[in-house]
Formats: sequence, C-alpha cells, structure tokens
Amino acid sequence: MTPLMKKRTFLSKWVLPYGLVGAVLGWHLHQKRIGSGTLEESISLIVVAIMTLVILYFVIKRRSKFEPDEVVDHGAFLRFVFEQRIDDVPYSNLRAIETNKFGDLTRVTLLFREPSTCGDAISFFPLQEKDELGENAVVASLRKRIGG
Repeated sequence: MTPLMKKRTFLSKWVLPYGLVGAVLGWHLHQKRIGSGTLEESISLIVVAIMTLVILYFVIKRRSKFEPDEVVDHGAFLRFVFEQRIDDVPYSNLRAIETNKFGDLTRVTLLFREPSTCGDAISFFPLQEKDELGENAVVASLRKRIGG
C-alpha cells in the first residue's frame, strides 16, 4: 500500500483556497476603504466579493467530484478515495498515462480501457519526487506497471 499523492484534506481543499481569495478580497476592500466612497460603490464592492466567494464554492465543489482525495497503489489495483466513495481500478484497466507539466509540478491523467465509477479518466497531482532520469517517480512507476 503506497500513497501516490498527498492526501487532500478539508484544510487543503476548502480552507486554503477560501483563505487566499479572502485575503486578496480583504486587501482589495481595505485599499478601496469600504465606507469612504459612496454607498453604491461600497455595495458593489461587497456584492463582487460575495459573488467571487460563491463562484469559488461551485468551482471547488465541481473539481472535488473529479479529483480524488487520495490515490493509493495496492499492488494489483489503484484505489481512488473520494469524499463519499472508494473506487478500485485494476492495472489491467489502465490504457495510457498522460502528463501535463506546470513548471516543476506534474499532473497525471490516467485513461481507462473501460469506464469505472470515476469515468473514462482520472487526474491527480502525484507526489512530486523525481527518479534518476529526472522524470516524476510516480509516473515512471505507473508506466512500468502498465507497460508503456
């Protein structure tokens, strides 16, 4: 049983994004000095802040459906843990591995031969460790396991 990604927790999934957006909105509202302008300006700033937080909620909620909270290698299969379900996908059902690089950060997309309860594919950010060739160690290990 080997974890392939850092477990997403309530803190990393909800608190951190809201904290960052809240800090930016707070800084912006502080710069605009809410209450020092007209009533209409103050109301519009508050409405924009609330709309931003509501949009963030739906973005996080939507992404949470498609991104696992935990990915664990169990030898013969991969276990994907979501908030309210667990999906086991055997290595024989993996068709291909695609990677996207964002600077030093690697994002993995696993494509399935047959759809699982996760769908046709699943994406996650694996542990960001490099092997001796400079490739992401999790990606290299998965490629060896599926023969590609």
